[in-house]
Amino acid sequence: MYGVFEDEEILAGMRVFDFEMKYSSTPINIGGVGMLAVDMLHKKEKNAYNLLQYFFNLSRRRLFF
Repeated sequence: MYGVFEDEEILAGMRVFDFEMKYSSTPINIGGVGMLAVDMLHKKEKNAYNLLQYFFNLSRRRLFF
């Protein structure tokens, strides 16, 4: 679970899955977002966008290196 915080208040949160599956008998690493939520008072602040960008960067580092 990852979140965006301001002081001790959570503004947005995301649940990420990281697992391995088989594709044509070859194991490959897979990742995905299971949930993404933003506090209604903090919409339009690009919190969800920032969390997804973090997930993409994290996935690239884990899957390809």
